Amino acid sequence: MKQFFSVFLVILLSLVLAADSYALQVAAASETIFSNIDEVAVFDVTVRNDNDYLDSFTLLVEGDSLEWMVPVDILLAIPPHAEKTTKVAFMPRKIGAYNYRLTVSSYSYPAIASSLDLTVTARKPETKIDKLELGKLDDGIKIKLQLSTQRPTTADVRLAIKGEAGAVVKTMRIAKEMQQSATLELPLSLVDLEAGKYFVEAVVDSSTASAEFQVAAVHNIQQERERVSSLLHDEITITVSNLGNVPETYSLSEPMEGGKLTAFVTKQPASCYVNGEYRECAFMVENLAPKTSSQIIYRIEYWPSVAQFILAVFMLAVLAFGTVQETARPRISKAAITKPDGTRTVMLEVKNPVWKLNNVIVRDFVSPLAVVEGFEHTKPVLRKSEAGTELIWKIGNLDSREHRILSYKVRPLVEGNIKMPRAYLRFRSSKNKRVKIYSGRINL
Repeated sequence: MKQFFSVFLVILLSLVLAADSYALQVAAASETIFSNIDEVAVFDVTVRNDNDYLDSFTLLVEGDSLEWMVPVDILLAIPPHAEKTTKVAFMPRKIGAYNYRLTVSSYSYPAIASSLDLTVTARKPETKIDKLELGKLDDGIKIKLQLSTQRPTTADVRLAIKGEAGAVVKTMRIAKEMQQSATLELPLSLVDLEAGKYFVEAVVDSSTASAEFQVAAVHNIQQERERVSSLLHDEITITVSNLGNVPETYSLSEPMEGGKLTAFVTKQPASCYVNGEYRECAFMVENLAPKTSSQIIYRIEYWPSVAQFILAVFMLAVLAFGTVQETARPRISKAAITKPDGTRTVMLEVKNPVWKLNNVIVRDFVSPLAVVEGFEHTKPVLRKSEAGTELIWKIGNLDSREHRILSYKVRPLVEGNIKMPRAYLRFRSSKNKRVKIYSGRINL
């Protein structure tokens, strides 16, 4: 029986204490605070006494880096059914998140207590963009930023130039040392931007600002012409450059030499006008992007005329060579002469215009219808047969421009014309080649 009574008292006391714990309420306006380092982060904590008696409550803080805690009230006297607000403050020295537990307990009945978790997130002091303005310059704009901060810092300023569709076309990043406020002015050249609407976006820490500006259209087309001549052709290069900031379609008319073969290397003409020796072709350069160039290259071909000239020179050279060869080659001629006394003489004339001739032999033949009766100059070797008489003169060597005349007397054995065979000249050239040259035929 005594044991049962003891258990009953313990249960009853637990129920009483549990009921008393609900008589204490603790709440904070915000359980998480974001603060800059070296700045005070203050939690407003409200403690409510729902008991029917005046009571005092103690505040106990546990957690990280308690040395950062700012002294506050640690004992609160609160009337019945009343509440009181106190401050719990911290001054963080490092960047990071720090957790604390605040426990409020009754001074009279310590078992009556309530806890609350608090978090301080410390960060670097931020720089703010107070104002972003754009001004005009001769070839661009001036970006003016007004910045402010709570403590000396180096502001990391990031600028982005975006097109109307949002595409980033240019970026800049500047480090600006400042105390509490600073003005940053930056020139921006627009010469490499196409015409249209653009936006300047500035970002410093979590602060942003933007402004828009317009790039006016600039039309500037430059044309250069270069001609390079050679033996076979002239090459003409026309360079069209778009120095403006908008795409351009450009047309040009090019006069050309009529009657000449023209080869178009890079671009065919849109049209050509020909009138006799006059020719003019029109070219079209379409959608030439800003800051780009396009080339039109064509050639005036001279090789047909050159080929005709070379052929003519070649033919003249061949003709001249043949003439020289014909004039320079050794010759032998044969002729018959009838003297007033009726004597008939056959003359052989040997001419050597240019080269030296070695082992020169002259041979002639007399028909069996005639006989040889004598010699006026050098006597040859005679060989007689039924086919006629062969005459052989062994002259030896003939120098350049040397001239020899050989002759013999002949008497026909019959009346009428007798066809005499051809004589020939045989020798060895300077290249030791055997050469034979014939004379013409004669009638005796």
